[in-house]
Amino acid sequence: IDKHYKGDYNAIMKAVLIGDKKEFSDNFDKILTKTGTKRYFYSSYLHIMLLMSLITLVLGIFKKRTRDILTVFLLIIYAFANANNTVSVRLAVIIFTESKFGRKYYPDIVGITLLAVGVANPIMLFDAGFVMSVLSAIMIYYFYDCVHGKLKFIHIKYIRRLFAIGIICTIGLLPVSAYFFGAVSIYSVVLSIIMLPCVTVIMVLVPILLVMLAVFNTAPLFKQAVDCVLFILKLCLLYTSPSPRDS
Repeated sequence: IDKHYKGDYNAIMKAVLIGDKKEFSDNFDKILTKTGTKRYFYSSYLHIMLLMSLITLVLGIFKKRTRDILTVFLLIIYAFANANNTVSVRLAVIIFTESKFGRKYYPDIVGITLLAVGVANPIMLFDAGFVMSVLSAIMIYYFYDCVHGKLKFIHIKYIRRLFAIGIICTIGLLPVSAYFFGAVSIYSVVLSIIMLPCVTVIMVLVPILLVMLAVFNTAPLFKQAVDCVLFILKLCLLYTSPSPRDS
């Protein structure tokens, strides 16, 4: 990444791929904080996807019960190695409860996640990103079916699901964003709809792009696509940063 990208483009890619949010310029970091969009540069889901793919590949030789136990163990280790990651804890609890009791009750999963993270690192219970992550999970659980049902006019299921989650998290987290960051952007609903697909594109295309650049020193189409998404992301954030009257 350092070889091919500089400035905030470099910082965005690092934040999405490896969770490093320390590379943003001071001005861009302030914009992310004010707009409440820093949470979108969160690499946990990509990491978990890769980790679960590896586990499925390597542990496929074991029986399901043994595989579930090993999977939970590995996910918990990953969660302790990455204190900001609650996704792996929730996933581990889901697998454990299904394996042990044959069912799962999501509020219990969130409660056990809070307990596990609180024991491992109590300071995380006061972290803005952690609080918003947990609240997002709770709101999606209770409001997803209702909001998803109202969006039946969107016929593509993936797009409808993306819009439903985006609306729930964006509107539901407005008071929390105002509390933690002292401002709320009037454009935040539209911004989330733009940012989520852009971040997804970065997650999928950038690893391919970096491999192609390393091997062939060129990546036609991939580089243009990634550069376009990075430009759109930064442009949207720059032009939707809240001014004092928007707060």
